Amino acid sequence: MGEKSLSFNNLLATWKKLAAQYNIAWKNSFIQWELPPNITADFALTLALPISHKTKQKPPKIAKQIIKITDCLDLEYTITTQGYINFRLPTAYYQQFLNKTLIQTGQNFWGEKKNFRLNIEYVSANPTGYLHLAHFRHAVVGNTLANIYQFCGYPITREYYINDRGGQITSLINSIYHFYHQLQNVTPTKMGQIEYAGEASQEIARQLITKWDSKYINRELNKEDFITWKKEILELILARIRQDLEKCGVKFDVWFSEASLYEKKEHLELLTELEKKDLVYTQNGATFFRSSRGGDDKDRVIIKQDGDYTYFFSDILYHLNKSKRADKLINIWGADHHGTIARLKSAYQLLGHKPENLQIILVQTVNLLTKDGPARFSKRAGNTIELAEALKYLQLDQLKLFLLEKDPNQPLSINTELLKENQEKTRLYYIQYAHARCHQIFQKANEKNIERIGSGIDLLTDQAERSIFNLLIRFVFVLENVIEENKSHHLINYLYELARIWQIYYQNSIILESESPELTSQKLLLVKNIQIILKLGLELMEIKAPERM
Repeated sequence: MGEKSLSFNNLLATWKKLAAQYNIAWKNSFIQWELPPNITADFALTLALPISHKTKQKPPKIAKQIIKITDCLDLEYTITTQGYINFRLPTAYYQQFLNKTLIQTGQNFWGEKKNFRLNIEYVSANPTGYLHLAHFRHAVVGNTLANIYQFCGYPITREYYINDRGGQITSLINSIYHFYHQLQNVTPTKMGQIEYAGEASQEIARQLITKWDSKYINRELNKEDFITWKKEILELILARIRQDLEKCGVKFDVWFSEASLYEKKEHLELLTELEKKDLVYTQNGATFFRSSRGGDDKDRVIIKQDGDYTYFFSDILYHLNKSKRADKLINIWGADHHGTIARLKSAYQLLGHKPENLQIILVQTVNLLTKDGPARFSKRAGNTIELAEALKYLQLDQLKLFLLEKDPNQPLSINTELLKENQEKTRLYYIQYAHARCHQIFQKANEKNIERIGSGIDLLTDQAERSIFNLLIRFVFVLENVIEENKSHHLINYLYELARIWQIYYQNSIILESESPELTSQKLLLVKNIQIILKLGLELMEIKAPERM
């Protein structure tokens, strides 16, 4: 992250280096910000505890050693009997932080550019229909994570993987072919099973009728016809998917076609490599990959008895392709892909890559609870809730926040009726209202010809003000925590807490004190910092930061 005043970055560098000496992976949780009310410190360092576990020395003894190598000249500290080091930051640190944030309008939080390329793949819904609400949870989770990584200095590629080959695409074409006949009051001579019966299949069929009229009525699709139908159908579906994602502010750098891997013969190169490494064998007419060598519970088929390649083989191909373009891969998948993780990580490792450079985030389903009961989602059954339908019940910003506010691996239910009744009690309303209140204070200050924002904070001696100082400096650490765990809901929790503490302070304090211009100017410095950080946080989620509510 950006350089800290009073060498806070140097403190962190010292502690991280010490952890590495004991082969301890640094965790942001080693710094604890939430402390019991009877402790007057600003944060606690718990690094002595894992070092104690490694060395079998008592934690307080380790804590004293940590203090010896730490530049604590400007810090007050106490060591507890458990080995915690409680630090209290000097007022000068907070003052420099607030002024830097004011002068740079938050640009001081931008991270230094990293020489480490990230590829984040998300949504990647099969193009067998339009996106439903669960896909939009993937979209906002992935997009927010990508925004935060980029904000923190990482070069980012946002990627959508198009599964445009295999049995599902054939089933989709057959289903649309059926509706193409049915909508023209014709019974197809060859009746196949309708796998995708939803409105999307019927809408695509109508568009094909508009384009082709009755050209393909009872015409058995040959290879050339099939390619034509596939190209037209996928273009129509992907155009709608792009359109819906852009409504949510989600855009991708790369739309990667699964079929392109085979068109470029990358599958043949991989098979040759697997044979050289003795990672494949044939059994009962099928080709197996020795994934059990990498920790999977059994070997997996990559070429079926009929000669077709499995989805798993395509997954290996695709991730090897991505690894040539990025140093770390992050996939955001539906929870139903849980069983794929071990086999893919096994393949990734066996083919010479570090397993920690492939991270997979699982996202659970979403239920929309309306007055008619829960809505359930299935592309095949055709009862999906699409974005336009969801936005009949929720504003886009409301939808984004609700899709983000829980751990992505927890199922999510959104009760639209309760929302209507309690809109002003939602966390989004609270955060946005806090930002709007900051703006209104400056409007009132302008009306009273109060223009100066101070640079000092020596008059802000109340514990409530120090609590806000402490929350403000945590912003960068919250973003680092999001990155460490790949969980963007930490940002929402932080913004809500900042908004809550700010609202309490506002209700118990007079901001514009006409008889105390210096105190007023210092309070305006505090308010401006709150406004800047609330706005930055909302922008990272691509949610509006309104000036009026």
